[in-house]
Amino acid sequence: MLGLMEGVFLERVGTRKGTYYQLTHETLSSIGEKEKYTRIKGLSEEQKLQLLKNYIETNGKVTNEESRNVCGVNRDQAKRLIRKLINEGFIRQKGKGRGAYYEK
Repeated sequence: MLGLMEGVFLERVGTRKGTYYQLTHETLSSIGEKEKYTRIKGLSEEQKLQLLKNYIETNGKVTNEESRNVCGVNRDQAKRLIRKLINEGFIRQKGKGRGAYYEK
């Protein structure tokens, strides 16, 4: 059933565990929500990384939940963005599990 709806009403975003579905631009436009599609699709990964960097510069640290809210991504996507910033040497992890946060 999902296969029939994909492409008409839904579009697949991401890969593997990070895969999710969202309404297509045409569907959102037909219900008067075309701006919502732009908000959903709008940012590239580099832009999301820059948003996180700006957030960390301003607030001194970030959690996974905060990164999800700032960038509009799911848990796995937030982990991937955070991992990139760690690999760049921009941030380091403090704590573990639910109490983990990341700071410069």
